[in-house]
Amino acid sequence: MEDIEKNIEIEIKKSIFSKPWIQSLTGIIIIVVVFVIFLFWRILSNEIKIDNSTVSAPIISLSPMTTGILDEIYVEVGQTYNPIPK
Repeated sequence: MEDIEKNIEIEIKKSIFSKPWIQSLTGIIIIVVVFVIFLFWRILSNEIKIDNSTVSAPIISLSPMTTGILDEIYVEVGQTYNPIPK
């Protein structure tokens, strides 16, 4: 009877995750996988996709008030126009 009990005890194997180094290794692998997935997601979310993009805007007429040839320009680079008088 004792031999059968010893055989049963021997047959019962401990879980592989009961060892501390395997627990640590599993935790590190999970953290690395989550980090890689996060980096992959960040790279893809920063990419602008224009495959199926459309632009909608009102159609306006953009033409000068008078016709003719432009001879001189009275503005410099960086100047702004404020139509509201002070």
